[in-house]
Amino acid sequence: MLALRGCVRQAQRVTTKNSDDDPRVVFTRGSLVVTMLDRRDTHERDVVQHRPTWSGCGVHRMDQVHGDGVRVVTTQTPCEPAGSMPQEWPDADAMVAAHSPVNLQVRTADCVPVVLWDGQSGVVAVVHAGWKGLVAGVVPAALATMADLGATSPNIAAWVGPSICPQCYPVGPQVQDMCAEASPVSRATASDGTAAVDVAAGVIDQLARGGVTDVTHDARCTSEEPELFSYRGGDEVERLRIIASVA
Repeated sequence: MLALRGCVRQAQRVTTKNSDDDPRVVFTRGSLVVTMLDRRDTHERDVVQHRPTWSGCGVHRMDQVHGDGVRVVTTQTPCEPAGSMPQEWPDADAMVAAHSPVNLQVRTADCVPVVLWDGQSGVVAVVHAGWKGLVAGVVPAALATMADLGATSPNIAAWVGPSICPQCYPVGPQVQDMCAEASPVSRATASDGTAAVDVAAGVIDQLARGGVTDVTHDARCTSEEPELFSYRGGDEVERLRIIASVA
């Protein structure tokens, strides 16, 4: 479903809590637990205790470069201990794994975070999609890699996290046209009447065209919600950290 949000759309937060009612848990499905750390969680190591699997197998990360690169994570792929600050991460804007336990992290501050999970095949993915990723097709690329590892689109559940709403995201006409070519529904108007892009709508459209219709959308605007990080709102370094954990 496409949840309405932002200044002209009614805000809706869709969350699924675990048995401990941990506010950091934003989505669960079978053995998948999605945790989101925001402005209230200044250090990842402070909340490691809430996700025991993190310390069990560490966290896989990526250096997000606004492209369509997909990193396949296997049991042989080195990971970072939870709470650590690695000096170098592989370039990618999506990671896919077909084993467990595994923890995949995506970081955003206005761009769209996506978690994809096929509970039948056990294939999980995280995706970072800004307007450049929408144009490059990082979501279709992640779905294709998941299919290579045994996933099927009808079995995939998607969680689409909070991102900047179109009213808060004016762009130049050329950028708007490029995004609209990738997904016509991404064309929007900002609060000042100028051209804008609804990247989340474009991502959900690409998921639907890829056969994924089981979509949960946390439709809060990162620019409007104080606990969320927003690059356009002045957060040049800090990011939301979303960890998809499969036990």
